[in-house]
Amino acid sequence: MRPREELLFSKYDIQSGLRNAPRQMIEAIERLSDSELLTSDENALIDRFVSSYTIVVPVLAIDDRTASEHDVVPDEYSRGGGPRQTEIRFRVPFTGSREVFFCRPSTFSLDPPYAIVDAHALVIPVVRSDHDHEAYKREFEHRIGDIVIHLDRLRQDCAGQDSRLRQTAQSQLAKRREKRRRDSELLDKLGIPKSREP
Repeated sequence: MRPREELLFSKYDIQSGLRNAPRQMIEAIERLSDSELLTSDENALIDRFVSSYTIVVPVLAIDDRTASEHDVVPDEYSRGGGPRQTEIRFRVPFTGSREVFFCRPSTFSLDPPYAIVDAHALVIPVVRSDHDHEAYKREFEHRIGDIVIHLDRLRQDCAGQDSRLRQTAQSQLAKRREKRRRDSELLDKLGIPKSREP
């Protein structure tokens, strides 16, 4: 059975993800153990949290695309007949988050593109009844061009998120460290020997 194409750029709202990321990162910082909070390098902690909560828009390696041919019936998912057709599957590697292909940018099309999204590659099947290689190529270029436009819009939506998350992480870590410092000072001011209990 051929893998099904999925509707891209429509399932999730990118703005919602951008709004939720700082809150989720703050919650993760609040769960950080005292040991990690007080002994880890601050810049290393900031880098870790920022990389964990940054939305990474995929980058397509279009120049590294490959293709494969397949003999198919017109609709392999139905019992209908008809002359067999030729499917060319264009495979385009990408880096970045697979899930972002399903995020809707703030500016979007009412007719979003379809594709098969593997873990590290986008697969665009083109099915025709002839062997017109130029027609296959035009269809692929049209579809991949539409996908590139949507990714560029997402990239614009996500611009600046790294610096905003970095400021949030720095501020939240500083607040937690300051609280633990004041907690320790409070105990010292009581003038009572410290317990060895955790």
